[in-house]
Amino acid sequence: MTDTGDTTAPRRIWRVDLALLLRVCIAVAMALSLHLVLTQEINWDEFFYLSQVHSYLRGDLNLPLQTIHVHFWNWLALTGQDEIGQIRIARVILWLVQCGTIWALYRLAREFFDDIPALFTLLVYLSFDYVLVNGTSFRTDTTAVFFLMVSLVVLLGPLSVWRMGLFCLLVALAGLVTVKVIFYAPAYIGLALWRVMNAGHRWRMVLRLAIMVVGTFAVFAALYFAHKASLPGGDNAAAGRMLSGGARITLMETGLFPRLDYMYLTALYAPVSVVLVAAGALVVLFGGRGLSGGWRAVPVLILLALPLGSFVFYRNAFPYYYAFILPPAMLLAGAVMAGFDRHRAVQSGLAVLVTITIVFSWRALPEQGLAHQARTIEAVHRMFPEPVAYFDRSKIIASFPQAGFFMTSWGMSGYVKGGRAVLQEAMKEQAVPLLLLNSPHLVAAVAPDARQPRQSLLNADRKALAGNYIPHWGVIWVAGKSLSLTGEDQTIEILVPGPYTVEGDAPVVVDGREYAPGDVVTLTRGPHMAGGLGEVVLRWGDHLFRPEAPAPAPPFFKGFRPSPNAMSQDRGTAESP
Repeated sequence: MTDTGDTTAPRRIWRVDLALLLRVCIAVAMALSLHLVLTQEINWDEFFYLSQVHSYLRGDLNLPLQTIHVHFWNWLALTGQDEIGQIRIARVILWLVQCGTIWALYRLAREFFDDIPALFTLLVYLSFDYVLVNGTSFRTDTTAVFFLMVSLVVLLGPLSVWRMGLFCLLVALAGLVTVKVIFYAPAYIGLALWRVMNAGHRWRMVLRLAIMVVGTFAVFAALYFAHKASLPGGDNAAAGRMLSGGARITLMETGLFPRLDYMYLTALYAPVSVVLVAAGALVVLFGGRGLSGGWRAVPVLILLALPLGSFVFYRNAFPYYYAFILPPAMLLAGAVMAGFDRHRAVQSGLAVLVTITIVFSWRALPEQGLAHQARTIEAVHRMFPEPVAYFDRSKIIASFPQAGFFMTSWGMSGYVKGGRAVLQEAMKEQAVPLLLLNSPHLVAAVAPDARQPRQSLLNADRKALAGNYIPHWGVIWVAGKSLSLTGEDQTIEILVPGPYTVEGDAPVVVDGREYAPGDVVTLTRGPHMAGGLGEVVLRWGDHLFRPEAPAPAPPFFKGFRPSPNAMSQDRGTAESP
């Protein structure tokens, strides 16, 4: 008895210390994540996500698919904050949501491992650079992965009526948030198999699981049509076109490993974590040791990791996707830790190495933060106290109605294939006094000497932008004309009607009436005659506000890391799903 106590006591003390070490490392990772929540610049997808909320509040949102979040976040408009402030508030809440995702991953891992490998699973997940950068972003993935992971935990517990209902609700909500939930199908199949294998009455378990599948589709349909009814112009046809077009573009029109470049950078920034996951697959396949359930757990863990197979064919496997798709596969890393169960020094070394990876990724991030974005958006709101239509990349002024389209590579592809000069058409239908140069496509349109992107705006749109907008402050351009008057009348075409302030060192004659510098002339859409002598600028607005301080240096989206794509400056590159 004495000998047994002497040999086991030190091991227990070391085990407690190791568990504490892992918890401290996880806390450090979450603290660094919270720092990024408050300081990291905002990605274009986050602005777009917020714009859908404001579009819903204005009553002009008509797409019922993947917009259920407008009901979760419509209160952001009541905070009195601008777009930057609203997204930062949402990010803090999503940080708490990520804490919930981490808890769910731990509960899932505890089904197969003891405490230390389960905790290590969380640490490895947080160590992936793209998870650190995008894990709390204000977009679909952060919320959807929470619903999915909690539903997997619910699936493992007693399947009472209320838990079955909760499962259906969680999965249905995840499906309404993003259609990418389909990639989690192998994980659900794996846990369903696990429940059946371990059930005392297998056919009863199969029946309950079948009821849950049917119930999930029923809840999804009920919530979908309720959400559609809340939209003034809910359009099923638009949702259908989005699904079919999305499936074609993201799944069928790409080769194998369409985002191999980002996978390479993942291995570069988190090599230890990548090796752990890869080694875990071998440990599970050929070892099966250290698992709760032994060899029966092997196919289950493989199915839980199978969502990673989407990297083979999914076009939009951009950095933000990693936080969504990685969690269940992290159990493979837990299997490695379980394999070193009798080697506590090795386990501690792995924990320290993974934590160093997290700190290194955090330290390597650029330091510019979001101050430059905040200054630009604040300036826009001072220039335009009331909402106006505008052109930009991704609806960064969410409380204003954007007149263009979402200029991702997907959006540009559809625009080019459509062959319609949609920007010029918009200018003919409404006044669009504001242009924000936060896209290389827009910069190239007004500055021909700028670096040209792979896809360009149509010539008609380029001409409309270049001929009707002038620089105002930084990336902010406004409607206007720069005139070189030679004494003879010339015809000017106005596509943006409204008041224009005369600037320059000489008066200008417009439609037979003379205006001195500082005067305001109201111009209608169409041709006008301008005459005089000298350099004159007609700037939209009645002495439009312009900050005295120098504008932030472009670009508006400076990026989180160097991108593998020369035309993309953001490791957080995002695409509309």
